[in-house]
Amino acid sequence: LAVFLMSLMHRADWDVVLNEKILKAYHKVYPLTEEELKILKAILHLPKHYWRVVMRGFITERYTSKKTIRKLRKESKKLMKLQRYLDSFPLRLS
Repeated sequence: LAVFLMSLMHRADWDVVLNEKILKAYHKVYPLTEEELKILKAILHLPKHYWRVVMRGFITERYTSKKTIRKLRKESKKLMKLQRYLDSFPLRLS
């Protein structure tokens, strides 16, 4: 579920409403406990796409410095959206 949400939410620009619909639909079939929702939220804190740019740009030097900085700026804007998404992440579903 975490991999699915991370991939989909990244493409959906961290849409809080879509996230809630997905979680509620999943919860109807496979009920999620508060503990499971907390773990899910913790996993989603890992900014995979941001760290991929760091790896490719600075560590493996796959990107030029200019391209790396441009990509990091783009990803940092997404990190702010990710934080708002995580701030609204439900820890209980009914």
